[in-house]
Amino acid sequence: MLKTMSLTKNISKSPTNDKIFLKYNLDDYIKDVEKNGLEKTWDDICNYALTTGENSDFLNISKFGELYEIGLALVDKNSKKNSGQYYTPDDIASVMGEWLKNVSGYNVCDVACGTGKLILTYLDIIGKKEAIKLISESRLYLYDFDKTALKICKTSLMLKYGIEIGSKIHDVCGDFLDKKINLPKNAKVISNPPYAKIANLNEDWEQTEVQKNTKEFYSAFMEKIFNQADSTVIITPFSFISGNKYKTLRYQMCKSGSGFIVSFDNVPIYL
Repeated sequence: MLKTMSLTKNISKSPTNDKIFLKYNLDDYIKDVEKNGLEKTWDDICNYALTTGENSDFLNISKFGELYEIGLALVDKNSKKNSGQYYTPDDIASVMGEWLKNVSGYNVCDVACGTGKLILTYLDIIGKKEAIKLISESRLYLYDFDKTALKICKTSLMLKYGIEIGSKIHDVCGDFLDKKINLPKNAKVISNPPYAKIANLNEDWEQTEVQKNTKEFYSAFMEKIFNQADSTVIITPFSFISGNKYKTLRYQMCKSGSGFIVSFDNVPIYL
């Protein structure tokens, strides 16, 4: 189902929450998630941040992604694996952001944006002035099936670049493979797609040979992005460009035009 989200219409200041969040810590967060659930906890956190500002000691943009990942593990130890949500390391996000800056495309899209690691890094790279201009011109598109993660991402963007520009962000909550969800024209995409198996092909998808052969959300997302974007920067496991079952995906990569593949490992070597 295709949904867009609005964070600016339902902001209300809560004195009770203000007192709680002033000295909020990890123990408080864990208790809230266990008592109220992940969605309600983050609704309260986002609402507090947008009305009062960041709590520099704990509740700040730099920690939102890590906190959400902790919350996911608390709610369901298997949820991360089942949903395919894996967060992008800082160094890789920086490399991807630099590459995205130099490729063609008027509209900027983060597919499977999660809590916003990639798009926040990219906007830092291009600078605050250019980031505000991009968002104000309604050229920023966010896609994710996780409503809470998407809300955290948009909250972070509004905290950094102004609450007033929240209405200019295109935030689409739903299954990216659904035929109703499409990238805008003249788009450049940055993405770390969900890394999970496809159990059954959905009738709402534009079913393809890549989906049938690989049975992987990662490769299915890659194919759709290749077909719709002007350019894209995607992080992908090496097996997806070398394994036999990904032959049809490699064909789509070649068909989509000129580009390059970089293979590297960010695991440090100690001498």
